[in-house]
Amino acid sequence: MTTDLEIYARPTPDAAFLVLFNRLAVALRLMDPDEGTVGVYFDVLRDLPATALEAGADALMKETGRRFFPSTAEWRTAAEVALTRQRQRALEPDAEHDPRAWVCCSRCLDTGWILAEDGGSLKCSGVLRNGTCQCGRRFPHEAGMTYTEACSCRASNVNWQRKNRTREKHR
Repeated sequence: MTTDLEIYARPTPDAAFLVLFNRLAVALRLMDPDEGTVGVYFDVLRDLPATALEAGADALMKETGRRFFPSTAEWRTAAEVALTRQRQRALEPDAEHDPRAWVCCSRCLDTGWILAEDGGSLKCSGVLRNGTCQCGRRFPHEAGMTYTEACSCRASNVNWQRKNRTREKHR
């Protein structure tokens, strides 16, 4: 199986480069490039992957105010910037598959509920004060019962709020 990083490391083949060169030439109105010009560009840029050259060419085509075909150095710089971005994206955690990728609150892990430091729930003392125990129960019960508390991040935690809005829609 090929990874994204392996794809971003492959050099560009001749045919793929010619397609990219012609596309950029049409977009920037380079009239009748000769074989020598194409050959020089290919020699200078061949070590870069086609995906990076294509992204660099796209950036050059969209560049505001660009009226002339880029030099080899300009195209290389644009392709290297694109390659760096592609590699960074390949290494970033995937929020769909890694739930820790975008956690806002380390105390509750965006569940909205605080658990005890040992990984279990909070332990109740069982003592009623003003008719209510620290766990929220209003009746006498044994000490040591477990409970959780609402996390203080709920007012500002966008992940928890988004999950709650989704739950409310499906009720």
